[in-house]
Amino acid sequence: MDTPTRQVQAYLAVALRPGLTMADMTDMVGMSQSSCSWNVGALSKCHRLGKLGMDYVDAIVDPHQQRRKVMYLTPKGKQRLTKALEAPTTLPGGVSRRSPISNITRTIPWRGVKPML
Repeated sequence: MDTPTRQVQAYLAVALRPGLTMADMTDMVGMSQSSCSWNVGALSKCHRLGKLGMDYVDAIVDPHQQRRKVMYLTPKGKQRLTKALEAPTTLPGGVSRRSPISNITRTIPWRGVKPML
């Protein structure tokens, strides 16, 4: 799967903060709201113009504020995250170690927001 970095950032933000709002995501990853919206759309079940998305993120209307959406990983998104975290990586010389995906969270500009995993 060849996923753009911005989509990975959006995916990890939702994974780390279930129930994240679009406004929170813009602060968390440093993208504009339109960029966050576009990337969440690509990660959702249905992308723009009726194209199929990845079905990793579900954005639902906030029951407390009808004008905003909150985002959660779908079962497929949770399964993908689990698989990525469990994948071993083989280094030169045949040395194996756990997947470095957890290290990715350190490279994203979280702007002081603590992960909630």
